[in-house]
Amino acid sequence: MDVVLVEWLDAAASSGWRPRGEEPPEPVTCYTVGHLLKHVEGAYISLVMSVNLNEMADITTIPESAIISVTPLAARQPLADV
Repeated sequence: MDVVLVEWLDAAASSGWRPRGEEPPEPVTCYTVGHLLKHVEGAYISLVMSVNLNEMADITTIPESAIISVTPLAARQPLADV
Protein backbone atom coordinates (compact mmCIF):
# COMPACT_ATOMS: atom_id res chain seq x y z
CA MET A 1 0.00 0.00 0.00
CA ASP A 2 1.25 3.47 -0.85
CA VAL A 3 1.82 5.94 1.97
CA VAL A 4 0.15 9.32 1.43
CA LEU A 5 -0.36 12.64 3.20
CA VAL A 6 -3.93 13.95 3.00
CA GLU A 7 -4.64 17.62 3.73
CA TRP A 8 -8.34 18.11 4.45
CA LEU A 9 -10.92 20.36 6.08
CA ASP A 10 -12.69 19.18 9.23
CA ALA A 11 -15.71 20.62 10.97
CA ALA A 12 -15.21 22.83 14.01
CA ALA A 13 -17.66 23.23 16.86
CA SER A 14 -18.09 25.19 20.04
CA SER A 15 -20.17 24.30 23.05
CA GLY A 16 -21.79 26.25 25.83
CA TRP A 17 -23.44 29.63 25.80
CA ARG A 18 -21.86 32.31 23.62
CA PRO A 19 -22.69 35.99 23.17
CA ARG A 20 -24.87 36.77 20.17
CA GLY A 21 -22.77 38.18 17.38
CA GLU A 22 -19.71 36.10 18.28
CA GLU A 23 -18.07 34.67 15.19
CA PRO A 24 -18.60 30.92 14.73
CA PRO A 25 -15.53 28.66 14.61
CA GLU A 26 -14.00 28.17 11.17
CA PRO A 27 -13.27 24.76 9.65
CA VAL A 28 -9.91 23.32 10.69
CA THR A 29 -7.21 22.17 8.26
CA CYS A 30 -6.04 18.67 9.19
CA TYR A 31 -3.17 16.50 7.98
CA THR A 32 -3.42 12.70 8.03
CA VAL A 33 -0.67 10.27 6.98
CA GLY A 34 -1.50 6.65 6.29
CA HIS A 35 -1.45 3.70 3.92
CA LEU A 36 -3.86 4.26 1.01
CA LEU A 37 -6.49 1.56 1.43
CA LYS A 38 -9.15 2.74 -1.04
CA HIS A 39 -9.92 5.77 -3.20
CA VAL A 40 -13.39 6.01 -4.70
CA GLU A 41 -13.12 8.85 -7.23
CA GLY A 42 -15.60 11.60 -6.44
CA ALA A 43 -16.62 10.02 -3.13
CA TYR A 44 -13.94 9.33 -0.49
CA ILE A 45 -10.46 8.16 0.39
CA SER A 46 -9.69 5.58 3.10
CA LEU A 47 -6.38 5.35 4.91
CA VAL A 48 -5.19 2.67 7.30
CA MET A 49 -2.66 3.57 9.99
CA SER A 50 -1.24 0.14 10.85
CA VAL A 51 -0.91 -3.05 8.79
CA ASN A 52 0.71 -6.45 9.12
CA LEU A 53 0.50 -9.65 7.05
CA ASN A 54 -2.98 -10.60 8.28
CA GLU A 55 -4.62 -7.54 9.82
CA MET A 56 -4.99 -3.78 9.69
CA ALA A 57 -6.04 -1.22 12.28
CA ASP A 58 -7.27 2.35 12.62
CA ILE A 59 -9.02 3.18 9.34
CA THR A 60 -9.86 6.81 8.57
CA THR A 61 -12.28 7.64 5.74
CA ILE A 62 -12.35 11.24 4.48
CA PRO A 63 -15.04 12.56 2.10
CA GLU A 64 -13.49 13.77 -1.14
CA SER A 65 -15.37 17.07 -0.82
CA ALA A 66 -13.26 17.79 2.29
CA ILE A 67 -9.90 16.94 0.68
CA ILE A 68 -7.57 19.79 -0.23
CA SER A 69 -4.66 17.66 -1.48
CA VAL A 70 -3.20 14.15 -1.51
CA THR A 71 0.59 13.87 -1.61
CA PRO A 72 2.28 10.50 -2.22
CA LEU A 73 5.07 9.94 0.32
CA ALA A 74 6.24 6.42 -0.52
CA ALA A 75 5.27 3.56 -2.80
CA ARG A 76 5.24 0.21 -1.03
CA GLN A 77 5.18 -3.31 -2.35
CA PRO A 78 2.34 -5.53 -1.12
CA LEU A 79 3.02 -7.13 2.27
CA ALA A 80 2.61 -10.59 0.77
CA ASP A 81 5.74 -9.86 -1.34
CA VAL A 82 7.88 -8.80 1.64
